[in-house]
Amino acid sequence: MPVNSGSLPFLEALAFFRNKLNFPTQRRTRQMKDVAAIHPYWRYRHSPASTDPRPEHVAWDRLILKHDDPWWSAHTPPNGFGCKCYIETLADRDMKKQGLTVADKDKIPFPNSGVDKGWDYQPGASVAADLARLEKLKEDKLRRMSDNNNDFLEGRSRPRGELPKQAKPTEPGTISVDQLSKMEGDAKAYVLSNGKKTGHEYMTALDLQSGKRLAQDTSHDPGRVYIPPELTQMANNPDRKIAYHHDHPDSFSISPGDFLIMAKRPGLYEIVAYGHDGSRFLARRRDVHDLESMLDVAKIELRHQSQWAAQRGLSLQGLEAHVTNLALQQAGLIDYEFELDQERERFCQKEQSALNKIVAALAARIKQMRAKP
Repeated sequence: MPVNSGSLPFLEALAFFRNKLNFPTQRRTRQMKDVAAIHPYWRYRHSPASTDPRPEHVAWDRLILKHDDPWWSAHTPPNGFGCKCYIETLADRDMKKQGLTVADKDKIPFPNSGVDKGWDYQPGASVAADLARLEKLKEDKLRRMSDNNNDFLEGRSRPRGELPKQAKPTEPGTISVDQLSKMEGDAKAYVLSNGKKTGHEYMTALDLQSGKRLAQDTSHDPGRVYIPPELTQMANNPDRKIAYHHDHPDSFSISPGDFLIMAKRPGLYEIVAYGHDGSRFLARRRDVHDLESMLDVAKIELRHQSQWAAQRGLSLQGLEAHVTNLALQQAGLIDYEFELDQERERFCQKEQSALNKIVAALAARIKQMRAKP
């Protein structure tokens, strides 16, 4: 029976197989976009593995354009069924070393052919734009909340649930400095016992100078716990030494959202996070005057290092915050202590060499950016 190429089932099947084939290209496009700042040039390559090469694709082989040139929006390979073309990324040093130049747009051959119907788009472009937009919205919200004195300790990267009511601090306790270790043990017991029962975050604030408990409560949210305004006012005083103890249901390390509070509140001396898997993370302030901007630097560099790791079969999933905090310590911004669960401890020991290289790369980039006037 002849196939009706205009029928709905045929078109649906065509779209399904096209999208399935393009999934690796979507991931590759996002990776290339992530490193576009240091590899801004894209070179079209025709694969010699093609058994029936299209003359247009052969003509475009080694064509170089900037990554954001509109030409790529319709010509990012694959450009049809069976197309095995691909893209190479190039840095400025590659262009100079190899004597390469950007193509003249007016002289690119086959301006109106070479791309099969339905393939004239850039795989992953809309996804990358959406992810970037969502990430910016989250960062803007974090900064806006902090600017409005509505601090919160954050555990999950994507909090769930409605915005909870702000917690109210308890009356300051009367624990002496000599009983500081007991006070910290009580804080750990409070946040973990309640957190494990409910799956929510709990917090306790301690005054490390007087040994008093300043607050303890929850916002009944699995991803964050809000800091009451009264406590925030105390943390604004640079003469105070306040510690925030809280639980992380996801058992990740201290998050960038937590560090945003430390960067803005000079009286916040220490942040402790307890994972539900037995892990513990502590960050103590050292030189945090530019901590907020250095978190952005670390985030960008971590993307590059994650790609390097992925090429070697190494995933940093669940360790992003921990790796970043190790780099912040090496760069001199914080003191960092940690106890990992057994599974992550074994993984870090096994991949110690690679992880050390990644942490060193992050720390080097942070030091480099801090040294700039």
